[in-house]
Amino acid sequence: YGWEFQLVSEECYPFIQETCGWDTILSEDCEKYYVQDFYFTGWNYGGASEELIMKEIIAHGPVASVINAPSFLQMYDGGILTEDCPADPKFISKKNGRSSRFQNQA
Repeated sequence: YGWEFQLVSEECYPFIQETCGWDTILSEDCEKYYVQDFYFTGWNYGGASEELIMKEIIAHGPVASVINAPSFLQMYDGGILTEDCPADPKFISKKNGRSSRFQNQA
């Protein structure tokens, strides 16, 4: 995203959990930043492992990551995932073999 579009600081455009959609206005006074260069850890998209990410952090410092988030995450406001997601191997947890939606804890 930062490669194609500008980024701004947290102070300029703070995250507000209740904000949904495009209601928040970005000030034109915000200083904008672009990603100058990037590469995939693991040499291709999806090819990283925990070990490769740890080595990258040790060698070069912080890393950025992304998730392919389903649309229901836009409305997330807390809780634990409990509903099964499609059985796509890219999204199945190695720990228990399933992924789930949010279940609020009272």
